[in-house]
Amino acid sequence: KILNNAVKLAMQPVLSTAKALVPKDTGALMASLRIEVRKPTTRDKKSIYVNPSDVVIGTVTTAPGKVLAKKSFTNLKTKKKQKGIESDARAIANEFGTGKMAAHPFMRPAIESTAPQTLGSLSNSLSTALDKYRSKHNK
Repeated sequence: KILNNAVKLAMQPVLSTAKALVPKDTGALMASLRIEVRKPTTRDKKSIYVNPSDVVIGTVTTAPGKVLAKKSFTNLKTKKKQKGIESDARAIANEFGTGKMAAHPFMRPAIESTAPQTLGSLSNSLSTALDKYRSKHNK
């Protein structure tokens, strides 16, 4: 639990930067971004970005379809409150482009620009949690 909370806290600057950089058409893509912290799956461990010894991974991702269907947001074009976001490939299309649309990356720049801040936040959170644990159990 300590590690999950620390990773989630450390990923907040990445989420904020990604939301600032994401192309804003209707605002649905920005509203769908969230932090996900979990144990790596077998599929995750096949990635070059996940080590077999990793206990927790944190990602900024779009919410799954079931969550998006319940989510409310203000449509930036119409200025009206809207319920439900279509679950489609708009994040991937914006990040990497398509045959008809140039790429507008927002995730990689968000991760790269906040990497030092993320690492610092993670180390501070873990240090604080370990100090609390040590003081509590060394009585």
